[in-house]
Amino acid sequence: MGLLSANIFLLLTVFTNSFPHFASAAPPFFRKTQFDAEAFSLRDLILPGEQAGDKNPIARKGDGYSLSALTDFKRLEAKGVRWEYAHLRPAPEPAPPVVLPVLRPPPNSLNPIPKEPDPIKTPSQPNTWKPISENDIPPGFYDTTVPPVHSSGLGELPKAMEFYAEKGRKQLNIYEEIVRSNKKDTETVLTKEDLVKHRKDSAFIDVTKSAEYEVYEIENWIDESFAYLPKLYKSEEIGIGLNRVPVLTTTTVYTEDTMGLICRATYADDGQFIIYQHAYKENDGVGEIPINEIQMQNFFAASKENAKNFRAAFFENIQNKEFWAITRENYNDMKQPYTKALTFERGTPQFDRYMGSPNIWSKFWGFGNHHNALGKPIPMRIIITPTQVPNSFGLGAAIVFKQG
Repeated sequence: MGLLSANIFLLLTVFTNSFPHFASAAPPFFRKTQFDAEAFSLRDLILPGEQAGDKNPIARKGDGYSLSALTDFKRLEAKGVRWEYAHLRPAPEPAPPVVLPVLRPPPNSLNPIPKEPDPIKTPSQPNTWKPISENDIPPGFYDTTVPPVHSSGLGELPKAMEFYAEKGRKQLNIYEEIVRSNKKDTETVLTKEDLVKHRKDSAFIDVTKSAEYEVYEIENWIDESFAYLPKLYKSEEIGIGLNRVPVLTTTTVYTEDTMGLICRATYADDGQFIIYQHAYKENDGVGEIPINEIQMQNFFAASKENAKNFRAAFFENIQNKEFWAITRENYNDMKQPYTKALTFERGTPQFDRYMGSPNIWSKFWGFGNHHNALGKPIPMRIIITPTQVPNSFGLGAAIVFKQG
């Protein structure tokens, strides 16, 4: 687990006068002890004391956050964060040693650009391997010690694998046609009056100016909140230095009326990557701005002109049951267990299936609408890290891009 043998769960203390409706003799505590429908991550956000305002739903009653053993407590104290120890939960037994498949060819440069990728290499098959069935623990099972609420996954039932492969090839071709074209990026306007002057979907209102949404930003560091990334992914394969410590901005968007969580993602201020965490389209009853557009606007707000450096999109704790089924099929193709991270190169049926999955393809609408600002990124490979892989944070994925 790190420097300690237990996961230390820390409760964020918010001053009573910031929340008059919780006034009492003792300061109120806010915490969340398990995964639920709103999907707050157990090591999600740290809220500086000065930001704990009455309108900030990140510190609502029932919410809470835990920090890893690597947290720099002195730095948090300096930023005004207060906490108290809640309880200790014994760390899970360490996972057995894992031998990664020989599947990841070292890149010739920071951004490998093979015109036609080599056929996917089949890793050495373990002697104990057997086909993964629907009855086995799925790759997105969140916590094997505490059954999650959504252990069967979310979304629609899986379809035939050829459906995803064909859809992935078709939609990827459409995306690349946009990237290679002279099409202008989607514009962002400040008012609804400005919006009606544009063709449909050629412009969207600024999410921070819309009365329908609440947007909150928190500053993070990769060595604290996202220390798993350089342990889980190889910097040379991603094409960026994951051992660096860039400033990160985590942006959460809620509906104004119900305060339902719409989306949360974390953006590298140097523009090199996005970490997609949560997205709940069903919570956005207004639907004024598509979620992929909201996330793009938040990325540009954090990275500004650095957005052209975009190289990778990470996905945390994927709960989509179609993505689970694709992962099971792809791992069976490779005859590999979920305890191994696998890379699927562009031009393979496994890669095409992932490109046709709903939660992956939906992001490409945003990439296509802003392809110029992003440096015209072209996806080259996808790396899959099931829950069973050591250091993973649920079923994860990383899409690696080259600049067009």
